[in-house]
Amino acid sequence: MDPNNQTPQASQPEQQSQFVPPVNQVPTQPTVSAPPTMPPQLVPASQDPGKTLGTLSVALFWLSLIATTLGIIGLIKSKKAGYKNTRAIIGIILSLIVFIISAVTVVRFLTSDSFKQAYCKDYPTDSTCKTVTSSTSDSNSASSNTDTSLKLYKSTALGFELKVPASWESNQIPYESTTQALQVRSGDPASGGLRRIDAVLAYCTPAKQTLTTAAFTAEFQQLYDGNVQSKIQGETYQPFKSFTVNGYPAVQLDYSNTEPGAEERHQDTAFLTKNGTTICHVGISDTNSELPGPAIFDKADEIVGSFKLL
Repeated sequence: MDPNNQTPQASQPEQQSQFVPPVNQVPTQPTVSAPPTMPPQLVPASQDPGKTLGTLSVALFWLSLIATTLGIIGLIKSKKAGYKNTRAIIGIILSLIVFIISAVTVVRFLTSDSFKQAYCKDYPTDSTCKTVTSSTSDSNSASSNTDTSLKLYKSTALGFELKVPASWESNQIPYESTTQALQVRSGDPASGGLRRIDAVLAYCTPAKQTLTTAAFTAEFQQLYDGNVQSKIQGETYQPFKSFTVNGYPAVQLDYSNTEPGAEERHQDTAFLTKNGTTICHVGISDTNSELPGPAIFDKADEIVGSFKLL
């Protein structure tokens, strides 16, 4: 056989290789790597939401209510964010201390004698103006209205001393717009009826012109005569009296009303002082004298006789 003339044989198909898994071999699962861990992010201290409010509460501690409010809000914000706001705590404490000191100061001022005197000077008829304690040079007290034992009242503000009933209420009040007067009372009017009111009123005013003793006496004699001529039913006038008290020329007008329901007695003693330039008055009144009460006119001469300028 001619090898060159060999007929080509049909080519045999290739056998495809097949994967045969090994017996009893479990397929392996793919390995999944864990995600990389991120380092914790630090929050800067400047992001404390209550720090600014805490600082303001310290800076404004003298404005107690505002500082306390700012401190509380700042403390709450810091606490929610996980911060300890020391400044806010300090601001709250300081503002509360200021508030307490301010409250005590206000209460002490409102209950002080000087405030009471100033208030009663502007509102003398206010029911709260009962007993007002004067300065150390002034004295007063209020207890039993029926006690007429006397004490010496000295007032550098008014410029004189005078014996007054020790248990009555003593106040310095405005008189005729520009004058301060001492008023000592035993009672007050009651709503719906009348109560006994006994009082001593003392004050000094400048004379319209320098007066001699004769001119001073004549002026009040004329006033007395005019009152007598125009007196109303039930009024009785004691004789006009001119005398001297502690070296001061003095005159006295004394009248009473015996009309039922209007019983009263008033006595006004005027003193010429400071070389005729000042006239001082001591008035004693017994109103509703039909009611039981202290016999103030039993002490009238002692009261008048104790008047003296300081």
